[in-house]
Amino acid sequence: MSSKIPVTHIEIRVFAHATEDEEKVLTAVRNTLPPQVSESITFKRSNLTGHHGNPITLFEAK
Repeated sequence: MSSKIPVTHIEIRVFAHATEDEEKVLTAVRNTLPPQVSESITFKRSNLTGHHGNPITLFEAK
């Protein structure tokens, strides 16, 4: 027996370290989502600093 429960809300948080390509990180996240969601999602970008002073970028979407 199969039943579908609709998804009404999703929050995504992903980190990109200085050694990572931010566009590749966002592309990887978008590839996990259905096309209709992937095309409409907008990520908010925040710049963070790691424990040793390294730059980290946080991307968030709701």
